[in-house]
Amino acid sequence: MPRYRKKPIEVDAIQFTNGNSVQVAQFITNGGGTFRTDTHPTDGTHDVFHIHTLEGEMRASDGDWIVKGIQGEFHPVKPDIFEATYETAQTPQQRCCGRPETCDYCTQCADFQARHVGDRFSSDSRA
Repeated sequence: MPRYRKKPIEVDAIQFTNGNSVQVAQFITNGGGTFRTDTHPTDGTHDVFHIHTLEGEMRASDGDWIVKGIQGEFHPVKPDIFEATYETAQTPQQRCCGRPETCDYCTQCADFQARHVGDRFSSDSRA
């Protein structure tokens, strides 16, 4: 049977803690999602989000991550699953030559030039 690997994609996410209900609500609402809130069914003191997902309504409790998927959908993910599935996306760096694209090789201009003298990114081709 063939095996499959999840494609590397970047998603927006926020971890729901009992102190950030407003930020979670803004994250979902600003992204076009819908939800309702309630108090936790067993202790009655913590907020619970009931998020409308593509599969129906799903409950997010304290500690869960709220993920905005690639189709703009929202869904909760338990912390252990989130940790096993996602990692922090790196912010692109500006090229040492001053171009806005990311540099796959270095972060220091001298290092960049030393590695790429004579190629299309050499100091002669600076914008």
